[in-house]
Amino acid sequence: MDDLERKIKESKNRIEDSKLNNAGEIYYEVFSKNKERNSINMFRGLTIKLATCVMLIFVLVISIIAIGPKNYVTGEKDLVTFTSKRDINRLIENSFKGNSFLGGIFNDKDAIEEVLPPDQPENDLTNKEESNEYETNNQVEGIDEADIVKVNGEYIYYVSTKVQDKSEFIGGNSSNKGKNSLYIFKANDESIEVIKEINFEDKEILKSQDSNEKITEVINYTPIDLFYTDKYIVLNVTTMVYEKNYNIKENKEYINLDNYSSYYIYDINTFDLVKSIDLSGNILTSRLIDNKLYVITNLSLEKDKEIYPKYRIDDVCYEAEYNDIYYCPSVEYVKRYINIYKITLDDEIIIDKTYYLSDYVSVIYVSKNAIYLIQNNNKIIEKESNKDYEYDLSKIMIFNIIDNVLYDEYIEVKGWVNDRYWIDEFDGYLRIATTGNKYLYRPNNSGGFTEEWLSSFTVFNYLSIYKEDNNGSYELISQITEGLGEPGEKIKSVRFNENVVTIVTFRQTDPLYYIDLTDPIKPVITSELKVSGYSQYQHPYKDNYVIGLGYEADINGVVTGFKVSLYDISDKDNVKEVGSPIVFSYDEYGHGIFNVLSNPKSLFLDLKNNVFGFSLVTYNNKDNYYNSWFILFNIDLNNTNKPISIMYKEINIPNLYYKDINRMVYIGNKYYLLTPQNVYIYTLNEDNTLSYGEIKPLE
Repeated sequence: MDDLERKIKESKNRIEDSKLNNAGEIYYEVFSKNKERNSINMFRGLTIKLATCVMLIFVLVISIIAIGPKNYVTGEKDLVTFTSKRDINRLIENSFKGNSFLGGIFNDKDAIEEVLPPDQPENDLTNKEESNEYETNNQVEGIDEADIVKVNGEYIYYVSTKVQDKSEFIGGNSSNKGKNSLYIFKANDESIEVIKEINFEDKEILKSQDSNEKITEVINYTPIDLFYTDKYIVLNVTTMVYEKNYNIKENKEYINLDNYSSYYIYDINTFDLVKSIDLSGNILTSRLIDNKLYVITNLSLEKDKEIYPKYRIDDVCYEAEYNDIYYCPSVEYVKRYINIYKITLDDEIIIDKTYYLSDYVSVIYVSKNAIYLIQNNNKIIEKESNKDYEYDLSKIMIFNIIDNVLYDEYIEVKGWVNDRYWIDEFDGYLRIATTGNKYLYRPNNSGGFTEEWLSSFTVFNYLSIYKEDNNGSYELISQITEGLGEPGEKIKSVRFNENVVTIVTFRQTDPLYYIDLTDPIKPVITSELKVSGYSQYQHPYKDNYVIGLGYEADINGVVTGFKVSLYDISDKDNVKEVGSPIVFSYDEYGHGIFNVLSNPKSLFLDLKNNVFGFSLVTYNNKDNYYNSWFILFNIDLNNTNKPISIMYKEINIPNLYYKDINRMVYIGNKYYLLTPQNVYIYTLNEDNTLSYGEIKPLE
């Protein structure tokens, strides 16, 4: 008996005896580790031995199938854990080689209890009670999003990165890197007072030095954003650790050693540091729900290097064990960890964690029930009329967070989900808007751009509605696949608001679609409005209006500037644009940056006084610097000809390098414009005009 036959027989016996109970591992050992030996045996020309091998292989495969994939890993439903770190390393190694060894072999699914919908709707943005102080522009009611500024009664918490003075660059001296700070202001009737400043300065530690080389370790701290609760101020800081090498010729080489997301938790009354927490990877997003902080980070893997997630509380470090790490076989390749941390911010600060081997996550949506991790850039092949067609595809991982962070379900949707406003959970239903391309499949991109391929290329826009059944599976109950956009038009923006969704598509004009979702089984497009340009971000206003922020375009679809519009959606059968939009043309403002389009949290909203605003960054080609503007708008619904007007426009001191005006916030009738250098204080008068006040320097 040759060595291969012996190993197959031993493996078969091990399966039958159920001693190893790991069919997948046996499969790997027998076939993956003996490729060279297999090749030699194939050419021995001994018919009997070959027949014996084939028969034994058949028996082995049948045995593996009979045992089932659950013997290779342990875990709930499709998400699975590992039996050792060797299994984790093997999966990662195969993924870097381009082999989806584990992909698709796990298909058992256990039933779970039905997730009940929340008692109250989550997305009622229009009828929100008007506050007397600024609040972050959050997507879901009751879920707080981190921001660089928070207002808490008479206190303002502000994360600022100080910038270099323009003269430093002109003189060739850029040694002053500024400092990063958390400012805590207390506001009074006329001014504000800095009552606490917490600074984060880079550290450089000497590791070794000789006549030829000096090696130091540099730790860089960058405050990002913050939350607050009734007990704590929670500050997020990105920490990067570098090794810096100097040689005798003064050449420098920077090597990134590590980076992680740090959370510094301060007592909200004394501002004393209570606890520091370091989490593996770069932060993707975070949410605060009922004093529970959910943080999602991305930790990249490296070829031929073992990397495991970890976290540190104060000075105690905890590394992930193999049974802490999960994997969904529906995800074909893994190149990183997606880490979900749940930090309970109570008298006792508790950390729960979920480590998930995955590929890159494109979009994250969080409801009160679940975290949705969305992976775009996928494809699916389908046969139509004896030809294979390729569709863009989104893969969505759903994690239940009602009690603990538990994997719930995995679904695939044709098209890509381009931002978090395209997905929504309401009243037990999951609604998803997608846009994508369909074209004739070309294996390995062979064949070039043939006429047949070009003629097959089409754009599609879908609205899909899912319902979770009693077994925890998401069933597609309805879908709009036609009527969203003219040929070639892609979705540009989406906004859900209870039983209504407005969708904007664009190629040359901007159709805004009103879709009635009252009956989730039969969603209906009831109105379509065509205007020039398109809205990239939509914000519900009052009961029956939508503010559109985006771009103006000419009749050929060429973008010519920024645009602010107001739409009346009170009549679902006849959506109208109210008055004329306000346009900031490229001719006047250059190709600047509308920061709010990429970060809606920077939108200033004072609903009580019908005021909103945002920053606009413009570039001066002549003098080679950026200008940062902050623009406030007044909404007067009684003025149907001009419902939106500019009430304030302020330009910041220009910087050689881009640095935006950060935010405007308000407490009562006081408006505070926050920049890295100063705080500008204004008073909102009864006639909706602003009076200039004090300028508070930030030393």
